[in-house]
Amino acid sequence: MRNYLLILLLAVPFIAYADSAQERALLSTLEKELVFLESKIKEAQRLSSKEARFRFDYQALKNDIAKIKGGISRYLNRPLREPRQLGDIEPVKGGY
Repeated sequence: MRNYLLILLLAVPFIAYADSAQERALLSTLEKELVFLESKIKEAQRLSSKEARFRFDYQALKNDIAKIKGGISRYLNRPLREPRQLGDIEPVKGGY
């Protein structure tokens, strides 16, 4: 029984690292997809009618996506042993 416990305790850090690596890979992919999304938003804005009665707020959407992309970038580029500071993160606005 003691050997099983030792094996389990030694395996946990490797399992956590694998999850962290997968998370980082997915976030990196998401960051690239947001860059693609930004180009599609610019295209949609270019095609939108300036005379329309109701207009979509593309600038607010672009600002929110920039905040999300910045948060992902800060997470991916942070030192691995730095304490979290949540005070400087602004919430997205919504209401497009």
